[in-house]
Amino acid sequence: MENNGTSLELEEMRLQMATLQKQLDERLKLDEELLKKNTINKKINSINRYGYFSLIGIPMAFAGLCIVQYRFHISLEFILVAILSVLIITGLDFWSANRVKSVDFSKKSVKEIVKTLISMKKCNQRIRLVDFLTTPIFISWLIYEIYVHSFSHFMFNEGFPTCLFICINSIIFFSILTILLLLCWKMYKKNQRNITEMIEILKDQE
Repeated sequence: MENNGTSLELEEMRLQMATLQKQLDERLKLDEELLKKNTINKKINSINRYGYFSLIGIPMAFAGLCIVQYRFHISLEFILVAILSVLIITGLDFWSANRVKSVDFSKKSVKEIVKTLISMKKCNQRIRLVDFLTTPIFISWLIYEIYVHSFSHFMFNEGFPTCLFICINSIIFFSILTILLLLCWKMYKKNQRNITEMIEILKDQE
């Protein structure tokens, strides 16, 4: 009888341990799902912010072009082409960064969202490829504009002091431009990394 009682107690303890282990597993699974959900929401918000940040490039570009026009008297053709390019690239960046939002998880399947994220990543790569191809052209064109409309003109008419002033302005302008381009590249890499990590997380849930 004593052995039977002990066996019943051990069996009851095993059942209790199994129940506790099951509850613990369910809790861990729920916590993991909540963590993934929070991580996904943070990354989506970061991706969306990247799109809104790109819009800041429009007033910054306008301000920069106004300063360049005032300092170096570059041609209207360059200004118009530069403005059009900034509007197109910025518009594409904003559109791409806002193709997926948090509310989409209640309206679309995980497979559809993953497909959109993959498309976003490829689209961002194409946009940056256009940047890589056009930026050297614009910089070369800008240097030519500065030389023709400012540097060479004042070099022959007003001499060394004015040329030195133009050179200092050029160095400052191109230094700021380089810093801004590096900052944009850093943010682009972070945005692509967020998209890649989101794809990996969501693929595990398919």
